[in-house]
Amino acid sequence: MNILALDTATDVASVAVLRNDMVLHEESFNYNKRHSQIVVPMIKHILEWVDMTIADIDLWTVDIGPGSFTGLRIGCATIKALAHVTAKPIAAVTSLDILAERAALPDHPVYPLIDAQQQNVYTARYIWSNGHMHRQSDYMIIHLCQLKKLLMDEVPVIFTGPAVSVYRDDLKRDFQDDAILMPDYRCVPMASMAGILGEHIAQVGDLKDYITLLPFYMRKSQAEIRAGV
Repeated sequence: MNILALDTATDVASVAVLRNDMVLHEESFNYNKRHSQIVVPMIKHILEWVDMTIADIDLWTVDIGPGSFTGLRIGCATIKALAHVTAKPIAAVTSLDILAERAALPDHPVYPLIDAQQQNVYTARYIWSNGHMHRQSDYMIIHLCQLKKLLMDEVPVIFTGPAVSVYRDDLKRDFQDDAILMPDYRCVPMASMAGILGEHIAQVGDLKDYITLLPFYMRKSQAEIRAGV
């Protein structure tokens, strides 16, 4: 099965082509958040590199969030269009699941953190079992102060995700030696991991199409809040 995966949930845009769970090629871009300008050229370029066209793709995979509202809209709209044109299914993967799987450490619970503004983060609890990370809680939005209280009896824990870069000093102060903070280069959701998880989703048949695919926002945007929507 040929899979094209797209991740635009954060400042880093990435595209990967996989054959089943083997990554054939991946490209990423992290410059001025120009996702709307570079995503389609990246897809064209990566398909050329692996001698494929969109007709060769059997499964489209996309990171549906949570994350950047604009980035999620761009990613989902792009994959919707490609799925519509090719009449192929879509695997929807959350950014928190991708980050947890990238951490893939069996010793302690993993909490991916994505910035939700004003010292709030999107997160969930994951543990290692049978070769994969498995989510053990609901997806949640929580303030950093509440996060410390929530995890008081569970330390040590592992933090990963782009919010680790944003709040690294706060996390070091609050958790000290009771938390492992992943390095920045491991804290970004990447399309290759989205593709691997997408292949697992396809195996169980939990797929979307260009009509049913929706971004996973988890909260209203700041513009909606200001407008009282």
